Amino acid sequence: MIAILTESYAGKWPFWLSPRQAQLVPVGPNFDEYALQVRDKLFAAGFMVEADTDHGDTLNKKVRNAQLAQFNYILVVGDKEKSSGTVNVRTRDNKVHGEFTVDALIEHFRTLTKERTLADDCQLLTTD
Repeated sequence: MIAILTESYAGKWPFWLSPRQAQLVPVGPNFDEYALQVRDKLFAAGFMVEADTDHGDTLNKKVRNAQLAQFNYILVVGDKEKSSGTVNVRTRDNKVHGEFTVDALIEHFRTLTKERTLADDCQLLTTD
């Protein structure tokens, strides 16, 4: 069954089934702590989230690595996001959706999980 699903989705798992739901990408080492706080909050809400705090990679390289790893969402955090308590959301298809509060993102993730939609994840993403 797993082989059939893997072939069917070609690695682009729907959010509710994905082992790699979101990747947090800080724009620099100064924002690693905020990225880890957001990661922990999303993880506590029940989602599979990782943070790329490798100082050897540029922002573009981190985003590209997350896209190649097929993370459903790439959450970029920097000074603006840290000061406002938000994340900048983009999908693995490099569609940028802008800033969302962490709570709004958790609610969106819960909706995706509850509805188990097979449509493009970003279709349900709306601004506050």
